[in-house]
Amino acid sequence: MLDDIFTYGGELLGLIAFALWLWFALRVFPSFETIITRYEDDLRLGGSQPSAEGTVHVGRLNRLAVSVTALSLFFSAVGYAIPD
Repeated sequence: MLDDIFTYGGELLGLIAFALWLWFALRVFPSFETIITRYEDDLRLGGSQPSAEGTVHVGRLNRLAVSVTALSLFFSAVGYAIPD
């Protein structure tokens, strides 16, 4: 019973960590509008200041993803180490 809790808890935390890392990977690629805006700003055609709209403090979320990944590895290791 205890090994199942750790094993499946680790797998669940692993899925959560995977979702967080996937979200980070998707945020790396800018949208088409962002690419055009950056290009216009480089040519000085935009005339507008870059806005901080839509920015997320990634440092905290990155630490959360690393922590969830470490916990999932720990729980899985403990779950598989406990004999049935």
